[in-house]
Parts: sequence; C-alpha cells; structure tokens
Amino acid sequence: MEREWSQQNAGTEMTSNDRPTKSGVLYVVSVPIGHLDDITLRALRILGEADLIASENPAATQHLLSHHGIAATPL
Repeated sequence: MEREWSQQNAGTEMTSNDRPTKSGVLYVVSVPIGHLDDITLRALRILGEADLIASENPAATQHLLSHHGIAATPL
C-alpha cells in the first residue's frame, strides 16, 4: 500500500497533518540597493524562471522586474 501511494504521489511530501504538499527549491536572490542594473545575470535568470517571488518590498521588486522585462512571475 505504501509503495502504491509513493509511486502515485512522486514529488510530494507528507506534512504533520497528513496532507500531501509539493516540494520545491528556495532561491535567495540578492537584489541591488542602488542602480537597477547592478544585478547579476544569474539573479535575473532565477527571478525569470521562478514560479513565485516573495519580497520584503513588493513595490521595489515589481519596479526591478519591470525594468528587466520580467512580467509573468507572480509576486
């Protein structure tokens, strides 16, 4: 029974209340304090490929994303 469940739910984990959750990867991306172009290409790639972006300052992050043409990522 356990093997059947794990094959059907590959990529999920069980929480303490027995609800499956999706696992993922957390990237911590440093963004520039000053000029918007002072950001690495790798940081821009990660921000563009992310499924979701969590930010301390969403308005500033939205400004940075817009400046670099990253529009499809939920913030």
